[in-house]
Amino acid sequence: MENHPDQYLPLHTIHFSDKFKLKEGQKKIFEDVVSWRITPPLVKTGRSTYLLIKDTEVPFKGVKIKGCGFFDIQNNSVMQPSTEDGYDSHVQHAPDGIKEIHYQIEVNDQDEPFYSIPKKRPYGGQIFTRAKLEFDATSHLFNKWDGKKELFPFYFPVGYARYKNLFYKDEPLGVTILGIPGEKETPLGNYFMGQFEDNGLRINPHVVAYWQKHIAPTGKENPDYFDLLTTIKGLCYEFSKTMKYLHKHFVDHDSHLFNAMVNGENGKVVFFDLDHVLSVKEISAQKYFYYALKDFEIGLVGILSNFLLSGLLDGIVLFEKSNQPADNYNPIEGFFSGYFGYDNEVAKQDAKNIWNRTIEFALDKLMKAPRKDQFNMAYNFCEQERKRSYIDTYRYLKNDVKTMFPNFELTPEKHAKIIGDLFEQRLSLESTDQQG
Repeated sequence: MENHPDQYLPLHTIHFSDKFKLKEGQKKIFEDVVSWRITPPLVKTGRSTYLLIKDTEVPFKGVKIKGCGFFDIQNNSVMQPSTEDGYDSHVQHAPDGIKEIHYQIEVNDQDEPFYSIPKKRPYGGQIFTRAKLEFDATSHLFNKWDGKKELFPFYFPVGYARYKNLFYKDEPLGVTILGIPGEKETPLGNYFMGQFEDNGLRINPHVVAYWQKHIAPTGKENPDYFDLLTTIKGLCYEFSKTMKYLHKHFVDHDSHLFNAMVNGENGKVVFFDLDHVLSVKEISAQKYFYYALKDFEIGLVGILSNFLLSGLLDGIVLFEKSNQPADNYNPIEGFFSGYFGYDNEVAKQDAKNIWNRTIEFALDKLMKAPRKDQFNMAYNFCEQERKRSYIDTYRYLKNDVKTMFPNFELTPEKHAKIIGDLFEQRLSLESTDQQG
């Protein structure tokens, strides 16, 4: 790391948690990176920098400093947090030319969900209130955690800072400093990638390593396709188990597969990006219900879409050749069970139905279609499953919510109307965007 005192960004505030025994030298390095006395070693995706820590007195192996700058791909250089508008994030173009439109769901003052266009944000920067929120949320979760520190399924609350002279639309910019649980972490979405090739099975190396460390029976060294699915099913279970713990305290996480990391050392799925969560204590039961439903559906559709498009799909023919029952390797059941428990028969049946529809769609339609058409076909299938599940999940999620909000009341008729209105609004937004 190079010293650049001429680029110094003065700080208004920097605070370190008293929960961890950080050395003064470590604090000094973090402060120097945040303030650009030392140029942050930024990576090519996102607005964060990562530093390793070799210190047995703290339960994390490194830190993530979020909001301290941006890697400028065009100039192949790093830039300081910008105070200008960033990119328009809700409309993107996939490599095959298909226009992808990304909206987010919020819940209004009437406690009903609606689609909104994500707000722009400054390149490389983070609004200070969000930086502080993420630190406070992870601090609360850490205080409530009664397990071993090394099994904490979130990043650790190390600190936060506010810049003195950087503002975005009159709001100060800041950073969050978070502890990373393991040295070997991989986004959960990466475990679904590159599983099967035209010339045969090629197991994802992340899956192989996970299976060998956490699942493999004695005497078996190499996994097959079904071991792969067993591993994915277990990871889906860990994923929703972490989500369920989060939902005891906060909702509105945006729980897609790349907002979760797999700790290769202990096998746990770790959540991050808690910079816009809502405290359960500060919202109504119905608002909680719809935000929890939103997080759950994002995770579900993420599993379906990654399964269909990232290589796992092509091995399905092995079920027929080996007479293996597909139900035994249902990742959706793993996902539902981590959240609702293995004893919830209604949820378990719904997971089975979703998996069966997915297999039928894959064998009868998707695998027979040209590669150029598969993305759009899978996208439409997943959107239909999203709509269906917004209705079906009501049956068991409402009972789950009642354990936290005993007076929660929402009739199926009212819920069905709210969801119908939600997707009508979605159609209106899509029509406007397509015309644009």
